[in-house]
Amino acid sequence: KDWAEPVLGAIPYSTTDIVLGAEITEKFIRENIEREGFEDTFMAMIASQVRLDMLDLAFNGDTDYTGPDAEFLTILDGVVKQLGQGSNILDASTLGGGQFVDDIFTTALKILPSKYFNKSTYRWIANNKTYITWLEYLKKKETTAGDMAILNGENFNPLNVDWAIVPNFPDDKIILADPNNFTVVNTYDIKLRKTVEGKEAVMRDTRYYAIHLDMDQIIMEKEAVVMIDNVPQNA
Repeated sequence: KDWAEPVLGAIPYSTTDIVLGAEITEKFIRENIEREGFEDTFMAMIASQVRLDMLDLAFNGDTDYTGPDAEFLTILDGVVKQLGQGSNILDASTLGGGQFVDDIFTTALKILPSKYFNKSTYRWIANNKTYITWLEYLKKKETTAGDMAILNGENFNPLNVDWAIVPNFPDDKIILADPNNFTVVNTYDIKLRKTVEGKEAVMRDTRYYAIHLDMDQIIMEKEAVVMIDNVPQNA
């Protein structure tokens, strides 16, 4: 193969215990068409939400954050916060007069140490809004690729590197990386607890659920990542 895998030592981690809560009233279950069967549906909904929450925390966690959802997002420092130091950082506002240009992608790939790059595993990690900006950029160039991307939904990836779309990812950033470089550490399996007992459950006629897990987010090799800041949001 024509790329080098990083030689990794022990990566320190320190997990934080997390408890996520959910509840549903007995009245809702009685009146739902699935009745008792709805609890299985509800469990699937909880599992899906936990996955989204963990992904949100893995990328956007910031122990210094003071805005909305601070109680949750300050649990740990996620990928974006950690990449602020020790990684390759590109300021997209310095390219193309602050416009969205394809130099964003070529420059990012140039500053990535070539020994790490593997086209089959690396991704442009961003949110859907940034991906749409890329499609709009292609469209404005009035190329066949732009028309096919907009009208037919065909994928035209910068430098033939695929996109990885992450919900709740920051609007003004793109990360060039192998997603396997970002590792979520859990020291025990996720546990789901349920109760219909206790004064509050009885008085409110409600089922309570608690999801217990622990988590830390580590980056195996920061040098193998490029974080692009200040990505323009208009093509």
